[in-house]
Amino acid sequence: MDDATRSSMESITKLLQITAGMLGLQRSAGSVLAALYLSDFESGGRMSSKEVSDVTGLSRSMISMVLSQLQSLDIIDTHLDVTKKQGGRRTMLYSLRMGVHDLLKLVIQKYLEQTQRILNDLEQVKSGLPESDMESPLILDRVMSELILFLANPCGL
Repeated sequence: MDDATRSSMESITKLLQITAGMLGLQRSAGSVLAALYLSDFESGGRMSSKEVSDVTGLSRSMISMVLSQLQSLDIIDTHLDVTKKQGGRRTMLYSLRMGVHDLLKLVIQKYLEQTQRILNDLEQVKSGLPESDMESPLILDRVMSELILFLANPCGL
């Protein structure tokens, strides 16, 4: 592998590690995402957990945990490899269900959901304030109006 390819792979891995973190996943999930993403160009996009472990250098137990998390978020697909058996069992193969664009949309969706929860919490706080408190509702109104603006146009375009 030449330096340009290695540098590209490192950049993609870094991007997907950051993306994984933004989704609330461990940094290792980004390495798994990168391995699956890059395998699409090399082997048709399907990898066993052992292959993911070999590529990332992560333990099989860590890979298993990360793959479960990615499955629960519906980021990856599983396929039964009918061509070979490992220890008498069929091997599960994993592939990405979405590209970088969709992963980033998922990140934005998660942030919007969190922002909406914060707005709901602030509304509850405001409704529970004593009537004698004149300043707090003004502060909350300002923050809440900014959150509403953000939710209406998250990119500020």
